[in-house]
Amino acid sequence: MASQLENIIRTIPDFDGWRHAEKIRFFAWYLHSVKKQERLETGHISGCFGELHLDPPSGIHAFLAAMERAKPKQVIRDKGGYYLERRVREEFETKYGLASTTVAVRQLVLELPEKVPDLAEKDFLKEAIVCLTHGANRAAVIMTWNLTYYHLLQYTLKHKLPQFNAAYPSRYGGIHKKAKVPTIGRYEDFAVDLQESEVIEVAKSGVVITQEQFKTLERGLSRRNTAAHPNMVRFTELQAEEVIHDLITNVVLALPL
Repeated sequence: MASQLENIIRTIPDFDGWRHAEKIRFFAWYLHSVKKQERLETGHISGCFGELHLDPPSGIHAFLAAMERAKPKQVIRDKGGYYLERRVREEFETKYGLASTTVAVRQLVLELPEKVPDLAEKDFLKEAIVCLTHGANRAAVIMTWNLTYYHLLQYTLKHKLPQFNAAYPSRYGGIHKKAKVPTIGRYEDFAVDLQESEVIEVAKSGVVITQEQFKTLERGLSRRNTAAHPNMVRFTELQAEEVIHDLITNVVLALPL
């Protein structure tokens, strides 16, 4: 799997033509902004060259020293190491900050299948990512919702079924009185009388899920409905990645089976 730095570099078509000094400033920004390093040493910069399989300049220290002597300064040095001057850092942030955010989300999404323990859910998620990587963003959103809803029901059955059944008649008394299956006992029972939106409402009422998890599910269901029905709404790759990350991180991984 490509590293985060490699993925950001792929968004910069002319990067290979940059001079060493510009690459060093970029690596310094990357280490500050993405890797959250406040101070830098020559070894950190050299490591970025190595990560990209690029031949580093022979004297990175000399480049940094020249940037420190420049007027105005491009880097500043204190007892902790080097750091980019604020103006330079903000210029790079303006140009590449959004790209780094996009890449960060994508990296998290690609790593998610290894964090999902259930084999069936792992396959669902991998299928969603295949849809995503082939530009089928709507399909990726739909697949991720299916996975998340499936997980919610499995979690309820294994850990919170009494609470769900107790909350059902309180939250939807009219539906419960006429229900063919008034007491949920297996996975298929959820779909007999209740819609998905009603299931997550009962789950919230029965303290199966938290208020924040309910909001995540409500948001995810709305996006699934938009993606599933014919309309002029366009789902970008970044939007689909955000849906995947939101649902998997805040519901699937937060409700262990």
